[in-house]
Amino acid sequence: MRATLTNGACDYDGPASAHAGRFTIEVTNDTRSFSAFFLAALDDDPDTDLQATIDRLLRRSQKPGESPARVPFRMIVGSAVGPSETSSIPADVRAGSYAVLCFVGASTDTRRTSGEPVPPRAVYLATRLDVTGVPIYP
Repeated sequence: MRATLTNGACDYDGPASAHAGRFTIEVTNDTRSFSAFFLAALDDDPDTDLQATIDRLLRRSQKPGESPARVPFRMIVGSAVGPSETSSIPADVRAGSYAVLCFVGASTDTRRTSGEPVPPRAVYLATRLDVTGVPIYP
């Protein structure tokens, strides 16, 4: 399992399913921007166009005075990855629907208070993962 962020996309190479429990996703940032990769549990219907939903939410977050909307996923585990660096996402999850997401860091900080999160410049869906079974640990 490998996700690679490039300028304008995030590609995934590996199976579209995994067995519940521990697995690792290797991540590579092939850009000059700071980034973060996440494994997120999905709340939505698998037929939903998740990338379109993410794009709509990102546009909304960039409008001044716009209230944040509910996102259709919950971050489980992630890894910040600097420009031209690699890392990994060590997952330990139950059965369910997940997504590998790639966040591109914003080039400027537009927050009005230090308590606000900095919205990313872009978010890409690398893949959806269908996790099945019951975790088996040694």
